[in-house]
Amino acid sequence: MSILVLTSCGQNENQEIWRHVEFYPLDESQVITIITKEEKRYIMNGKHDKVPQDGYLLLDLSKLDPLGDGISVCWNEPEGYKWKVASAYSEVLEN
Repeated sequence: MSILVLTSCGQNENQEIWRHVEFYPLDESQVITIITKEEKRYIMNGKHDKVPQDGYLLLDLSKLDPLGDGISVCWNEPEGYKWKVASAYSEVLEN
């Protein structure tokens, strides 16, 4: 099992208003794409260059303090999931 934690420490006015990140487990057998646009974060299974019409998890980051912004990814859970994502302080808008 592999665990990945992504955190963001602060923002400034010159930071990009969107981000595109891809996460892989150590064996690179899977990929999760995370695209953040302003105060919305889209999490998708597979490799994506843009947000698809459906098939994503949408998080609202508008009430999230930048110091509390973080994502945890856990791969190959024994319960049968390929991966699990946790974002403790964001609100789920679409699943």
